[in-house]
Amino acid sequence: MKIRTKLISIVCGMILLLSAAMFITVYINTDNMGNMIVPLSIVVVISLILGIFLSLWFSKKLVTRIRQVQGQFAAMAQRDLTY
Repeated sequence: MKIRTKLISIVCGMILLLSAAMFITVYINTDNMGNMIVPLSIVVVISLILGIFLSLWFSKKLVTRIRQVQGQFAAMAQRDLTY
């Protein structure tokens, strides 16, 4: 479970870093790119949206699991071991 969560975080982070690097590359090297600015801009925007969406989706799943464990610990603190 820990490895999968870390792997998901790494993949989402890499998507965001890649899209940021592509964004910087596209707009710094506009002289050499010619007609490629628009398609690369579209790829950058899609990568950013995808990275943000995946990060939010996986973090929501993780927070849900953490809240379940929090509820179990709260029940244990009140000496309810049937939870």
